[in-house]
Amino acid sequence: MAERFLFLPSLGLILSIVLLGWRMAGADKSRLLFVAVGFVLVVFSVMTVMRNQAWKDNETLLRTDVRYSPNSAKLQNDLGTILLDKALKESDPSTRKSLLHEALPHLQKANELHPTYYDAMLAYGACAYYAEQYPLSVDAYRRASRLYPGDSKSSTGLVYALQAYGKDQWTKGDTTIAFKSLREAWTLQPDTAVARQLSKYYEAVGEMEISKGWIARVRQGIR
Repeated sequence: MAERFLFLPSLGLILSIVLLGWRMAGADKSRLLFVAVGFVLVVFSVMTVMRNQAWKDNETLLRTDVRYSPNSAKLQNDLGTILLDKALKESDPSTRKSLLHEALPHLQKANELHPTYYDAMLAYGACAYYAEQYPLSVDAYRRASRLYPGDSKSSTGLVYALQAYGKDQWTKGDTTIAFKSLREAWTLQPDTAVARQLSKYYEAVGEMEISKGWIARVRQGIR
């Protein structure tokens, strides 16, 4: 637990320990008690100074704390989100890729620890999308959409993830998944860009009539 939440609750415990120690030591042993208290004071003062380094910035604090509380969904999500934001602002492609791949397992862990953590689902879906892990992105946005069907964040994210997944699978030769993903994207949000892509793909596999049907939608300007 974050130490800022423990300052006041710990006061009563500390006073109780001091009182108990005073009674057990007795007046003739008060010097020993003061030595013990002084030792504890020095130890915890050193620990406090060492801890101060972790408060350099949010990223440093989260990196430090997640090592000691790896099963905190909030810590995992917060660190993953910070790394994701940092990656999206990065201009160097290799550094950007490295940050995305570092953020992904933290966000995945947050989703595993807290299966109904909506913000973690959205962040995981976005991170997987930019990391070109499209099946993971589709799954995250699909779960988020089921959790909050009326929220445009999850539905829009799912459409983009499905489009990217469809194009990716087409380049890899899996036409079945490509058509299925793009059709689902169209069902969720009719858009001429999706219709144009489907027309192109159906023409490539020789399905000219189906291709014409999709190009007709493009000409009608359906969005």
